[in-house]
Amino acid sequence: MRTFLAFAFLMLVPAGTALRAQDKAAVLPFDALAGRSIYTAKKCGECHNQGAAKFTAIKKNYEAAAHAKHATDLNLPLALGEAKSERAKKKMLEKESEALVAYLAHRQAADAAPENFVTAGLIMVRESCRNCHVIHGAGSETGPALAGVGAKRDYKWLYDHFVDPQKFVKDSTMPKFGEKLSKAELEALSAYFATWK
Repeated sequence: MRTFLAFAFLMLVPAGTALRAQDKAAVLPFDALAGRSIYTAKKCGECHNQGAAKFTAIKKNYEAAAHAKHATDLNLPLALGEAKSERAKKKMLEKESEALVAYLAHRQAADAAPENFVTAGLIMVRESCRNCHVIHGAGSETGPALAGVGAKRDYKWLYDHFVDPQKFVKDSTMPKFGEKLSKAELEALSAYFATWK
């Protein structure tokens, strides 16, 4: 009996730990999740680490403008994609820098987040979801606020809605993400929003 209980405990602890990590990721700002991808894509860890002696330390005073200047000085490529103009490049760099600041502020929780949530965060920054939706208290009210969307809609509904929003709301101005995103990206976005209870 004691062996069985020990085995059951060992089986439950990792599952519970993974669930807690997912729950924490769900309340993380999506830009912190995106920042994790950007930090990796820009290879920031090759020169910086938080507090490691052999690396250039990252200052505790995180400012988006300083990150943008640093990326420009080093001529680092954009992680969100190609920019068609200098204005678009500047805007994209601002988004990336804000996401990096959010990541550094929430680094431990973001590093524990499931990979599909990180993908979802990057998509949300890249696709500028806040241009139409209020998310974590910021954004536009063109579309509905997304707080609690996971309590109202399930994974399948969210997935189908991202694929073809006009199927659900005829006059929706939301893009058909089924034409823009891969199946894996649609799945990641749907899974992430489904946790927003």
